[in-house]
Amino acid sequence: MGARRIIPFVLIIRFALAVLPTVQFIDSKLHEKNPLCDLGCKCPEQEQNFVIMDCSQRGISKLPTSLEFGHPISVINFQSNRIKSLEMSTFARVDNIEELDLSANQITQIQNFTFAPFHSLALLRLSHNYLTEVAPGLLDGMRNLRVLEIGHNVIQRLNNTAFRATPNLQELRMQYNPIFELPEQLFKKSFSYHNTAFRATPNLQELRMQYNPIFELPEQLFKFLPKLERLDLQDTGLVRLPSELFSPTPHLHWLSLSSNAFENVPEEALSKAPMLENLDLSGNDFTSLGAYKLLLNVFED
Repeated sequence: MGARRIIPFVLIIRFALAVLPTVQFIDSKLHEKNPLCDLGCKCPEQEQNFVIMDCSQRGISKLPTSLEFGHPISVINFQSNRIKSLEMSTFARVDNIEELDLSANQITQIQNFTFAPFHSLALLRLSHNYLTEVAPGLLDGMRNLRVLEIGHNVIQRLNNTAFRATPNLQELRMQYNPIFELPEQLFKKSFSYHNTAFRATPNLQELRMQYNPIFELPEQLFKFLPKLERLDLQDTGLVRLPSELFSPTPHLHWLSLSSNAFENVPEEALSKAPMLENLDLSGNDFTSLGAYKLLLNVFED
């Protein structure tokens, strides 16, 4: 047998000492200048190239002003706390955030331009709060926002300029609100606001409006949504659809009109959606099915 190579014990000790300071340096760097760590947040962890800060369910009622981190943070989770308001200065020194979760809090007020520093933000969750509006200026600066969740709030109306600064928005979820009015120009491609041109949401692909007492949709509501693919209008009190409602949405392939007040299948409107593959008409008291009678009989069998 060949001679066994023996690594000196002293060498092993030296190697360990050489590694440990590096690990400690990285850990201290992650916690440097991070006031949220003092609030009991789990700070932070590396997960799939994202540095995640988990502040969920920590009983936080107020966020520090001018948050500043000593290390880039990609995801912040404030879900299920007692936060009531957000000030413009809160995130003034924070950038490079890609996901921000503020759902399931008690938020009633967010100052305009609070999210303006988030130029890289792709996902914003504000659902399950007490927001009454999406004020003009609330989403300013968020040109890369892809997904916005504002469902389960107390929003009643949407201003024409609510989504003026989110041109890359792809998914908008605003279900379970008491919204009863949708302005015809809500998703208008461009409009004038204080003599400045803005673009709205031409890249929107998914729109969830279920469980809002809308009752009636403006005929031109989707005029500037050419990429819309999925639309949920379940339980919105609709009795009819404008005949040209879906003309501007040639890629619409999933549509829910369930649990509404239709007496007749809105055939003319549906005929303008040639790519429609999934259609839910359940929960309506139809007196006439028209051309859809044979189709519905097939499903019943």
